[in-house]
Amino acid sequence: SIQVILSDIESGNIQQKELLKKIKSLEEQALFVLEGSSKAGLAASFAARRNTLEKSISYWKYGFIVGIIFLIAGIFLTTTGIINLTPLIKADGTIDAWSVLARILLTGPAVWFTWFVARQYSHTMRLIEDYAFKEASALAFVGYKREMGEDQEMIKLLRETAIKNFGSPPTRMLSVSEPTSPLHELIDGSLHKGNIDKLIEILKAINPAKDSKP
Repeated sequence: SIQVILSDIESGNIQQKELLKKIKSLEEQALFVLEGSSKAGLAASFAARRNTLEKSISYWKYGFIVGIIFLIAGIFLTTTGIINLTPLIKADGTIDAWSVLARILLTGPAVWFTWFVARQYSHTMRLIEDYAFKEASALAFVGYKREMGEDQEMIKLLRETAIKNFGSPPTRMLSVSEPTSPLHELIDGSLHKGNIDKLIEILKAINPAKDSKP
């Protein structure tokens, strides 16, 4: 009868709505799992790079210790007389250029090596911190998105921030103009205006102006 047909149609509509709800729920779950797995994979790639850097940083640490040992050994050999070097100051009060050059050739390589290793250690630490931050951000992204719910503006802001963090190159942590030797770094530091002013004050204190004399 017509009543039975209408009842079947209504029952079919109810089942259809329930089925659509289940499909939507499964779709949301699949999307959540997919997002979680993609962010987990991204975090794993950051973690792998961080672990590689953490292993390499030990070499720079040991290299720095070796450089310090060579510097101490050089100072010990020269001050105890095991290696005889001509005095820096001649009998007439002038500086012996060859003596200065000999000391530079003796200690220069150890100083440069120690300085280079220390800078590499510092650079590696910066990169490790950057990759650790990206790893933590990737793992927290899905959680932040769930907390924001249906706020599309906040989700958009979150995605822009994530793209900026994940896409930024690690080289931004390093300085563009790096000195190539300890001497260059010393010169760059000495050219700073504050240091020049201090140097002028010291020179004035050592050699007072002539007009101050009686």
